[in-house]
Amino acid sequence: MDFTQYMPHGMCLLWEPWLLFLWGGSDFLIFAAYSAIPLALMRVVWRRDDLNHRGLVILFAAFILLCGVTHALSVVTLWVPIYPVQGVIKLATGLVSAATAIVLFRMVPMLVAIPSATALTTANRRLREEIAAHEATLADLRRVQAELEDKVADRTSALSAANERLAVTAREAVHRSGNLISVAASLARQSARNARDLDEFIRSFLGRLDALAAAPRAILQTRGRNSADLGDVVRGQLEPILLTYGDRVRIDGPHVETGSEAAQQIALALHELATNAQKHGALSGEDHGVRLHWDVDTERLLLT
Repeated sequence: MDFTQYMPHGMCLLWEPWLLFLWGGSDFLIFAAYSAIPLALMRVVWRRDDLNHRGLVILFAAFILLCGVTHALSVVTLWVPIYPVQGVIKLATGLVSAATAIVLFRMVPMLVAIPSATALTTANRRLREEIAAHEATLADLRRVQAELEDKVADRTSALSAANERLAVTAREAVHRSGNLISVAASLARQSARNARDLDEFIRSFLGRLDALAAAPRAILQTRGRNSADLGDVVRGQLEPILLTYGDRVRIDGPHVETGSEAAQQIALALHELATNAQKHGALSGEDHGVRLHWDVDTERLLLT
């Protein structure tokens, strides 16, 4: 293309050096700045993979770069009249500028909706507060869960201990019921051996059964203990005789704790002794009496 038919732009400035410097220097500075800005934008696009609207940024970079190229050509046309080339570049700049403006206007609502830095800071602060509140709630829930687990463990341990005690009590009840049946059968055989008729058998057997039951009643009256004072057992068993013979029957002895089985055996023995004393012994007459005394010799109980 022949550019000699055109006049350089410097002729319009009368080739004044200061005008040439002012005009060319200004265009060169604009070209340098317009070339640096697209480079900075493209570095951002390159480094930020998560950047939204990358096409808009690239359009801005191309628009600014083409503007810079037009200013560079303005420097060239001061001396070389390449106006057709400058026109083509300006046309390209116009097209890119128009496309950028159209895209930008279409994206205005979306860009306006982007939260500001202050709004994002406030949202982040509220989010941190909610997270802290949730963490505090979780900590409370974990604490309550630990307390419940401890309570469940304590209740389970207490229930296991209660079940063990119940099992022991049940086994002991079965054992004692078997012993009582054996004792009752023995009492029936003994009563039948010495009875002359049915009425005598019934009186003897019922008296022995009542003596057998007197000892557990004395222990039940102790409220919470599995033993009773020997004096209470003796006086409970001999109460009818004490009421009948009064001062002729004397009972004394120290405090001795007696278990249920031992109390039953002692009550049966006292019943037999009291019956024999009334029929054949000191209480069968009018002038004699009975004294019952007990004492503890090391590990033995002495009953006289």
